[in-house]
Amino acid sequence: MAGRARLVATVRTDLIVLPGLGDGAFSWTGVLPPHAVVLDRLGHTGPFTLDGETARIARAATRPPVLVAHSMAACYAEAYARLHPVTGLVLVDPSYEDQARTRAPGVPNWAAWLSRPAVAWRLGPALWSALAVAQTRTTVPRHIRHRARRYYRDPRVVASAVAEYFAYDDVNAQLIALRARTQAPDVPVVVLAATPAGVPVPDLGQVRLTALFPHAELRVLPGCGHLIHLDRPGAVRAAIAAVEE
Repeated sequence: MAGRARLVATVRTDLIVLPGLGDGAFSWTGVLPPHAVVLDRLGHTGPFTLDGETARIARAATRPPVLVAHSMAACYAEAYARLHPVTGLVLVDPSYEDQARTRAPGVPNWAAWLSRPAVAWRLGPALWSALAVAQTRTTVPRHIRHRARRYYRDPRVVASAVAEYFAYDDVNAQLIALRARTQAPDVPVVVLAATPAGVPVPDLGQVRLTALFPHAELRVLPGCGHLIHLDRPGAVRAAIAAVEE
């Protein structure tokens, strides 16, 4: 069906979408073309590493794919593109770090507590709703809110989101090391940057990320929240079309 995101991890495709940290296929419904496949990490037990996530992408593609990656997932997309052939990249309000930071390994006890079944059932949907409100400038569609509540009552989903959050520094350290020994792909890249209302200046990190690629375009979206695919789905579709040309 047109516009539906299919939740799979092994289907062979040429348009692969990587939701951001804590996000899933449910929030991309109606945004993507019918041939898109979403590699949803919700419920994935981890550990979250560049090697592990690039291997998951490789299992889903037999020909050089277009990768659409949001937020932290841009790290996985960039790593894959440095190691494997790709047709192009669409990086949706991507995370970017150029200095490695260290964090104590593992998930703190207080964070692990969030994934207990009774806690996840009560707090999971509320946490997602609070983050969605903070990261959008439009009303999140009802069907997406309904699916999010269903997802985030599952303690496995909460546990995977927490685990990936605490893997952020390690993943970026791995990517910084990979950048030092590989070249950025010479393919079309579109970077979509959300900025506060009336401020058409993108994050400096996203400017630096764009500059890493020989053929990259930075598209600034003033007044748009971090969840660009909810606030400006047309901008995401236009970026995909540009890269697929």
